[in-house]
Amino acid sequence: MNKYKRYITEVPDFPVEGISFKDISPLLGSGSMFRLALFDMLKDYHPSEKIRSVDMFAGVESRGFLIASGLSCVHGGGILMIRKPGKLPPPVVQKKYQLEYGEDALEVQPNTEESTKTVVLVDDVLATGGTLKASYELLATNGYKVKGITVLIDLLYLHDKDFSIGGLPVHSVIKYD
Repeated sequence: MNKYKRYITEVPDFPVEGISFKDISPLLGSGSMFRLALFDMLKDYHPSEKIRSVDMFAGVESRGFLIASGLSCVHGGGILMIRKPGKLPPPVVQKKYQLEYGEDALEVQPNTEESTKTVVLVDDVLATGGTLKASYELLATNGYKVKGITVLIDLLYLHDKDFSIGGLPVHSVIKYD
């Protein structure tokens, strides 16, 4: 059993019936285990050249913010927020996408600098991949180069075995078959 799974609480039928929500609050509450998970999230990348020179960690609202912030502290680099509509000050760009249980949209502030900013895309959970795909497209079309994608939890039973986005494999620390 994965050493982190005992820090994940499963909440059935949340946020809607049929979904088994993975509550990471106990993991976040354990400083030592959360720190270990952060190091493991970058283990397959670091010290590779792909991640050595990253400018920012792009966290998807809202639990992705927590993880991106932690990765920023552990690795260095800034934080870029990918948010739900109406939460970021302008200018923003938006991408609509399908969830496993509805439709949503995400926004990001575009890179307005002359140089391309490099980012690692970060979220808490990979389910069907809709949120990560939309986030990747939002970043890739607005002045950011995605050098890696990492999530804390991968729900393998909800997507293809060799799941990747833009040719990048999605790295995860905790897997549920």
